[in-house]
Amino acid sequence: KGWVSLNFLTDGETRFWEYEKSGKIPVSAKGMTWLTLIPDDRKRCIGVYIKPDRRVSVWYVDVIEETGIDEDGIVYYIDKYLDVILTPQGDVVVKDRDELDAAHACGELSDFQYEEALKEGELIISELAADIEKTEEFCLAVLNCAEEMIAGDKFTIFLDIDGVLDIYSSKKIKQELLPQAVADL
Repeated sequence: KGWVSLNFLTDGETRFWEYEKSGKIPVSAKGMTWLTLIPDDRKRCIGVYIKPDRRVSVWYVDVIEETGIDEDGIVYYIDKYLDVILTPQGDVVVKDRDELDAAHACGELSDFQYEEALKEGELIISELAADIEKTEEFCLAVLNCAEEMIAGDKFTIFLDIDGVLDIYSSKKIKQELLPQAVADL
């Protein structure tokens, strides 16, 4: 139970990250899918970068404080700085510990919040990295379920109009829609 988001990349340059065991891996490329999971019972946002061959390239997991829905109906989460990156080849990278420490040192995070972030980081590693094949199977099962829901028209499209269907100009009182963008939509 929780939140699931899918982004299908239909174009763009291929971007890579590089890690010790996995080497150079794609994180953004035509044909990739970005699956985002925010489980209800955990303090994490799991970004799953899936290659066109439906194999996971990398997991980027944010430790988070809480989730909610804003007044526009958009899901949000509050980031707690610490991130954990996992690859199918066995890389485990804890990222931005310095940012977490700095937020705690300046009083932005309480002792409790700081300790909870560290515990969640450890849980991410013990739960997701312990059996990486099982983690990949689970993520691909969620992807399949989400795709079935989309095929059954049980989904919502969020469209940010500014910069998508028009080019905003402060000099104009009424913005004009771009005919090609409207046709594409």
